[in-house]
Amino acid sequence: MGVIKISELPEGHKGMLGIWNLSETCSALLREFCFSDKEQLEFNNIKNDKRKCEFLAVRLLLQKMMQKKKELHYTGSGKPILEENIHISISHSSELAVVLLTEKPAGVDVESIHRKTDKIAARYLSDSELQHIEKTPDPPFTRILYWCAKEALFKCTPEEGIDFKNQLLIKPFLPASGSGNFDGQHLINNQLVNFVFHYSIMNNNAIVYCFEKDNT
Repeated sequence: MGVIKISELPEGHKGMLGIWNLSETCSALLREFCFSDKEQLEFNNIKNDKRKCEFLAVRLLLQKMMQKKKELHYTGSGKPILEENIHISISHSSELAVVLLTEKPAGVDVESIHRKTDKIAARYLSDSELQHIEKTPDPPFTRILYWCAKEALFKCTPEEGIDFKNQLLIKPFLPASGSGNFDGQHLINNQLVNFVFHYSIMNNNAIVYCFEKDNT
């Protein structure tokens, strides 16, 4: 199976992070997966082979993490949910699938560190964020972390129609090459809600997840 790592979250966050290497074929994944009627219907409606592999890998990883088969459901906006009182966030790049299971709302995103974001950066980054990024030792890498952070924060909130550029705000930081953390904020109804972000690099992919900061 393609599981790379399943680990408990650090620093007092209750939950676990699972990572799956998307190197197997759909045929190999199908030999491991047992469909429910609902899942079979959803799978049959997927036309793209890569999406089919992602569908199977995420569910196999979830099964491995929870040590039993669990079906995914989706909100009207397309965000995944579980029937249990467990929060789930999902992301995948071309190489990895990532599942985050937590007791309180959280979000995760994964992206290749080689993805080119310079031409779209102005769409999701504020002027001050753009200026700070250009002052860091490796602006393309820093942009990827900002991108993942804003995607993770978007997944962490039930709100719709979020303005990535003006509502999801990342505080300046200097990225490390391996792992680290940084802070950000979500502007909601003219109030700022504080979040903490944790990141790591695996197989040339940046993985970023976030939680709302405790007020205590």
